[in-house]
Amino acid sequence: MLEFKPGEGFTFQRNEDNPLEGDLLIVDEASMLDIVLTNNLLKAVPSGMHVLFVGDADQLPSVGPGNVLRDIIEACGEPSGATAIGKGAAVVRLETIFRQAAGSYIIENAHRINRGELPLLDNKTTNDFFIFKSDDPEQAARLCVELVTERIPRRFGLAQDDIQVLSPMHRGAAGVSALNAALQAALNPPANGRPEKNIGNRVYRLGDRVMQIRNNYDKDVYNGDMGRITELDLEMHRIAVTLMAVLSSMPSWSWTSWCMPMPSAYTRARAASSPPWSCPC
Repeated sequence: MLEFKPGEGFTFQRNEDNPLEGDLLIVDEASMLDIVLTNNLLKAVPSGMHVLFVGDADQLPSVGPGNVLRDIIEACGEPSGATAIGKGAAVVRLETIFRQAAGSYIIENAHRINRGELPLLDNKTTNDFFIFKSDDPEQAARLCVELVTERIPRRFGLAQDDIQVLSPMHRGAAGVSALNAALQAALNPPANGRPEKNIGNRVYRLGDRVMQIRNNYDKDVYNGDMGRITELDLEMHRIAVTLMAVLSSMPSWSWTSWCMPMPSAYTRARAASSPPWSCPC
């Protein structure tokens, strides 16, 4: 939107001299905005354009400096419904959640945690929030694999491809690297006719789920894009990935350029997630 040019430093083609066009600008996921990006964004907003920031102030703040969304809300005053602040400004808090059904423990516990209260933990009465405790990381990792391969598909009728594991750390027996290896062995094990390639300390195998973790503007793939290895040519030294969001997209890499930005994606690191042995389903 701001026409970022990665080859020209941290610069945007849209600015006060070349502003955005339109009457209303909607900025979604505003909790991800840092002060540098927000500064450049607002420079490109022309006089007369309305700006709507949409986001969750209770999410983690941006990776870059600043906590823009929360600061805007606090500067305007915490709302109760919709409150006009100054001239033409208002803050609205949406409190009705439609993603989960009424009575969801996920919603109840999210509100309780925001209020500083302990979550409700009762595996017998809940149907969408479960916790399994273990002081042994290796046991927790084995339990995680069992949940993905057996328990969750059996209990909820979900396909294994529809299950995503979150871990708060990369290292250790229950970290991202170890869990990815364990889940890969369970979900996509070695087999005849299923080529694989060792790159660094990872094994990439035909059929693996993978995730892009670095923006690649040349190939039009970005951090967080997920896909599956649909071609692995050992003779041509080529790997092709079909992205889940755009099935027709098949970016390809040589071994050397591909190994770092796209690791296995059975497990993702998430700094605010529960430990892997606390497993909300």
